[in-house]
Amino acid sequence: MLRRSIIQFPWLVATLPAQQHSPWASPRHGTNCFNRLVSRQWLDAAAAARITTVRLSYEKWGGRDFLLGSADQYQNLNASHLKQLLTVLDQFAARHIGVILVPLTLPGARWRQMNGGKRDGRLWRDKRFWDASRSFWIHLAKELKGHPALVGLNLLNEPAPELESGRSTFWNADQLVWQQTVRGSAADLNAFHHHLWQGIRSVDPHIPLVLDAGLFATPWALPGIDPLPDANVLYSVHMYEPYEYTTWRKHQGKLRYPGELRLEDAKRSVETSAAWLQHFFEPVRQWLRSNQLGPERLIIGEFGCDRRCPGAAAYLTDLIALFERERWHWLFYSFREDNWDGMDYELGTQPPPAWYWDLSEKGGLETRYTDLYHTRKNNPLWQAIASKL
Repeated sequence: MLRRSIIQFPWLVATLPAQQHSPWASPRHGTNCFNRLVSRQWLDAAAAARITTVRLSYEKWGGRDFLLGSADQYQNLNASHLKQLLTVLDQFAARHIGVILVPLTLPGARWRQMNGGKRDGRLWRDKRFWDASRSFWIHLAKELKGHPALVGLNLLNEPAPELESGRSTFWNADQLVWQQTVRGSAADLNAFHHHLWQGIRSVDPHIPLVLDAGLFATPWALPGIDPLPDANVLYSVHMYEPYEYTTWRKHQGKLRYPGELRLEDAKRSVETSAAWLQHFFEPVRQWLRSNQLGPERLIIGEFGCDRRCPGAAAYLTDLIALFERERWHWLFYSFREDNWDGMDYELGTQPPPAWYWDLSEKGGLETRYTDLYHTRKNNPLWQAIASKL
């Protein structure tokens, strides 16, 4: 694979060997792409927007259990799906856009949207699925080794073994206590990470690996993550807090940032502001310090706010300012998603035109991107992000 990549992309030679020139030595900024189609128009638009890093998921490309074949009984990679993935990665490489590849489904943990809306927690109850997940990652890492687009493999999006124990909130601040009760069990996220890490390193000693914190990658679960003895492992959290504010359906525009809101689970109020966001991330800073890890080892893998929420531009501005001060890598959610407009910041705060959803359903939305974004992209929401890319 590496020889093929050098022939097809000769500029790669200047970046080798990868272990001596980490793609994460300096802060990286970018976006997420969970689209049904990664079109040429999307790729060109991302490059034009100066997006240099994309966290990419392939789950919507071809029905349930794409690439895996089966999340129930994994055996081997689907060959045609792998070919499709390689073609897309080649297109990213041709535009010098780095890719973090992330599955939403692993054996025993099928993505909810491909599972009839039901959570699949078998991975966190039965270690046989650990072994199947390790086999999947060994196979995939071997096939992708040396690909010039790849800057990381994110082992699983937003793991949440806590849900199998009835835990659904981090606000009670007893994450570390809970983790002690599951050590050695199938719900032990640290042991799971170690198991997959050993498998991947048996076929690729150097590719950067990205590990999400528990309970949907909440920052407050990061202190429960045990760092691996590997300088090419990065750690990731996602930021949509307070969820009561960033989620439009929760309040329908009744909440504003900055401003006061009541937390549903904690039964208490908070006063959101730049200072509150600064305080919210203190557990992340403490974890980095206590483990003697530099800021380059921390990725904000996702963050965002529904574009209709009052004060969304200020929220995004304050978050990015915080990430920039800390010199953390950050990837917003998302850029021109093709089946949901809630976090498509180029649209501003107005509804999309009538033709938007019709073309989205038919898979032709990209043909009208120029019409849609040409007059809307210079709004405060998009500029909060674009000015820092």
